[in-house]
Amino acid sequence: MKGVYQKREQNNFNLIKKLFAGVLALLMAVGFTNLPMNVYAAADILIEHTGGFSAMQGSDTTITMKVTNNGSSSISFDKATLYTSADGVSAKDITGSSTTIPSGGSSYLKFDVTLNNYAEVEDSDLTVTLYDGSTVVDKESFLNALEIYDKTSAPKSGYTGEYSVSFDIECTTNHTEGLVAGSDNVLTVELFNRGNTYVKNTDVSLTLPDGITLHNAASSVNAGYITIGSRYTAKFPLTVDSNMESKNYPIEVDISGADMKNSSQSVKKTFYIPVAAGGGTYSTDNINITDVSIPNQVLGGDDFTLSFGVKNQGTSSVSDLKVSVEMPEGIVNKSKNLFSLKKLEKNSIQNYSITMVCPDKTTEKYYSFKITVEPMSGTEGSAISQFAGTLVKNAGGSSKTPQLMVESYDYGGSYVQAGDEFVLALGLYNTNKSHDLQNIKVTVTSDDGTFIPVQSSNSFYIDEVKAKKRAAQSLHMTAKRDAEQKTSMLTVEMSYEDLSGNAFSSKDVISIPVMQEARLVIDDIIAPPELYAAMQTGSSVKFYNMGKTVLNNLRVDVNGDFDTMESNLYYVGNMEGGKSDSFDFSFIPRQAGPMSGVITFTYEDASGQELTFDKPFEFQVMEEMPFDEMDMMPEEPEKKKPWVPIGIGAAAIIGIGGFVFWKKRRQKKLHQEMEIDE
Repeated sequence: MKGVYQKREQNNFNLIKKLFAGVLALLMAVGFTNLPMNVYAAADILIEHTGGFSAMQGSDTTITMKVTNNGSSSISFDKATLYTSADGVSAKDITGSSTTIPSGGSSYLKFDVTLNNYAEVEDSDLTVTLYDGSTVVDKESFLNALEIYDKTSAPKSGYTGEYSVSFDIECTTNHTEGLVAGSDNVLTVELFNRGNTYVKNTDVSLTLPDGITLHNAASSVNAGYITIGSRYTAKFPLTVDSNMESKNYPIEVDISGADMKNSSQSVKKTFYIPVAAGGGTYSTDNINITDVSIPNQVLGGDDFTLSFGVKNQGTSSVSDLKVSVEMPEGIVNKSKNLFSLKKLEKNSIQNYSITMVCPDKTTEKYYSFKITVEPMSGTEGSAISQFAGTLVKNAGGSSKTPQLMVESYDYGGSYVQAGDEFVLALGLYNTNKSHDLQNIKVTVTSDDGTFIPVQSSNSFYIDEVKAKKRAAQSLHMTAKRDAEQKTSMLTVEMSYEDLSGNAFSSKDVISIPVMQEARLVIDDIIAPPELYAAMQTGSSVKFYNMGKTVLNNLRVDVNGDFDTMESNLYYVGNMEGGKSDSFDFSFIPRQAGPMSGVITFTYEDASGQELTFDKPFEFQVMEEMPFDEMDMMPEEPEKKKPWVPIGIGAAAIIGIGGFVFWKKRRQKKLHQEMEIDE
C-alpha cells in the first residue's frame, strides 16, 4: 500500500507541475517575458523514486531516483542532492562531470545513504534537487518515502540457502511496569519480515518461565503467510503468580515456518520482561569479572574472541543475574552477547566467550568493550562492569585489478508472471578507487532460455564509469509463457577497458523467481431430470486444474435457497496441474419454482494469495408429488389394492434410476472429451 500511496502522491505532484507550466505559457504569450525560464523547463522533468524504500538504524543503503526528460530539448546538471527529513540520516551528494539527458531520455541517480544507530524511526520525506552550477534545474519531494526501522532483529543461524529469513521482533505489555500479578496481562509480539523471502505456515510461539502461564489461550499462534516487508502482530494473554518476585524474566519468542523453497526455518529471540510483584533484593557485592582475554591487536576482516569469567566469591549462591557485553560501533557480533545466569554457586565461576569481527579492512582503530553483570531486577547501583579492548590493524583494502560488478538489480516486484513483460533495471558499480573504466559492454543471457529480450538486443553499451562511481541501465524482457515455475538465473557478462587500453572482464549471476498463473476450469452444473419440492436429491460438478501450478488448500462448498441434511463442504487439498475431480452435493428444495445456488471454490496460488471463484446455478423445482392418505387405506369389503403408494414408489424408483443413468452418461461423455483433448 505504501508504494501505491507514493505513486499517487507523485502523480498528483506532476499534474500540478503541468498545470503550473500551462499558466506560465499563457502569461508569457500575453507579454510576461521576464519570468524565470528554468521554472518552466522543470515542468518537463520527471523524477521517480524507484529503489530504496526502507532501511534500518546503523546501516547503509542506496536510494535510486530515475530522472526522465519529457521536454523537447536536452537538459544538463552537474550536481544532485538528496535531503531526508529524519534526524541521524545523511545522503552523499552526486557530483562530478555534467550529466546530459536528451529529449525523451532518462538516467538513474544512486544516492549513498548512511543511518546512524540513533536515526529517527519514522517515515522520512525525501527531496531531490538537480543543479547546473548554482542554478536549480529541478526540485521534487517525496512524502513518507523512506521507512526507517529500529535496530532490533533476531539473528539467523545455520542457514546457507539462497533465501534468508529474518525478522525484527518487538515485545510490549499493556502495563507500563511490565507484567503485573493479579491483573489482566497482554504480551504483544510484533513481527516485521525484513528477509528476502515470504514465510508461510508461520507459527509464533512463546516459551515462558515458571510462574507465568497463558490465560485461556494456546502457546502458539499461526500467522499464515508473512510476505516480504509486511508486519504481523500476535497477542498473548498471560497470568502471573502472586508469589513471583519483582524482577525481569526471560520470555523466548520462536518464529517457525517455511521459505520459498519449502525449507523449514526458525528465528528465536529472548526478551527480559519485568514483573511487578512483591520481591526481594539482590547483591553483586561478591561477584567479580575475571580471566578477561582478548587479542592485543587483530587484522580488519579477521574473527577474534573475547572471553571472560563471572566468579561468585561469596559464602552463598546468587541467582538471576544478567551478563552482557556492549558492542562498539564498527564491530559485528557473530555470537550471543547477552546471557541469563540462573544460579551461581559459592566459589564457582561461569565462563563466557564471544566471537566478533571488524569488517572494515582499511581503518586502523582501537575498540573498547564493556562487560556488565547485574541482577535481572535491574536494581540501581548493583551493576558491576569491566572494560577490555583491542587494536584493529589495517589489512589493506585497495584492488589492483579494476572490477565492475552488478551492485543492484530490480524487476518490479517479488516475482515475474510467466508470459508477462517486465523491466530489468541493473545498477553497475566500479569498485576500484583509482581506475576509471571505459568502452563497457554488458550482455545479459538467460541460462535456461526462460527470459527473452523485448524491443532490443540482450546487450548494451556504456561509455565510461569513473572510479568508485555507478551507472544504471534497463532492459525490457519477457518470461516465456510455458516457463517452469522456479527461480531462474540470468548471467551478466561485462567487458571493459581502463584508460590505458588494458582489457578486463567480469561476470555476475542474478536470480528471478517465475510464477505460473493458477487456472481452475469448472463444468456447467446440470439439474436432475426430476426435481420436487421437499424431496431430497443431489447433483454434481466436474472441475479441472488446467494450469501448470499446484492449487493449494482447495476446498469446495455450496449455498443457496435450499436445505441440506448434512454438510456439503469438500476439502480437496493440494491439486496438481492437469488433474480433475468432482463435487457431489445433496439438497432439499424448499418450494416450487426457480431454486438458485452457488458453488464456491477457494484455494491459494503458489505465492500464497487466497483466491475465490463462484459458480452460480439455478434449477426449476416442481410442486410436491401428490400424496393422498385416503388412497392408502383399503376398504375391507372391496379388498382394494394400494395403487397410490405403488405409483409413488414406482415414480421414485424411476426418478432415482434416471438420475443415476444421467450421471453415468455425463461422466462417460466428459472422459471421452478429455481423451480427445489429450
